[in-house]
Amino acid sequence: MPSCADGFTLVELVMVIVVLSVLAAIAFSRIPDQQSYSSRFAFDEWLAAFRLGQVIALSRGSSGNPIEIRFTQTSDSWQFEVLDNSVALRSSQLIERLEQTARGSSSDFASGCTGLTPLAFPYSIYFNQSGDRSDSLGVSTTTNLRVCIDALEICISPSGYAYAGSCL
Repeated sequence: MPSCADGFTLVELVMVIVVLSVLAAIAFSRIPDQQSYSSRFAFDEWLAAFRLGQVIALSRGSSGNPIEIRFTQTSDSWQFEVLDNSVALRSSQLIERLEQTARGSSSDFASGCTGLTPLAFPYSIYFNQSGDRSDSLGVSTTTNLRVCIDALEICISPSGYAYAGSCL
């Protein structure tokens, strides 16, 4: 009777180890570094703050005072406050700033984000009672506002709508 050997040969075991090693190398190379996660999280927080400001301005209706979103910067983080006539309605500390830079422009929509001027802090944006982006007196603006967190773009239209992506 022929004997039947159970188990794997050495060649089969080595091939499995080689295949698993290649798959692991591919998987680890696709895991982003902390900087890219941090940039995306900061971008999402800035976008949410702009949208929150517009929602609060719309909900306040005819109060007359524009709602201010004020961003401040420390050496390692950003904070924002939602203010109505200098009275804080909401505040939050945003993500820890690793090496992200906030840049912006209301006129340069062609350059890359790195070509824009860094924002001066404290940085404020206003929304009037109609939810439109405005100046500090509540007068509606007529141009888009472009804000970049590293290479991620936020556009705020004159109607106050903040969206991810390039200003059209």
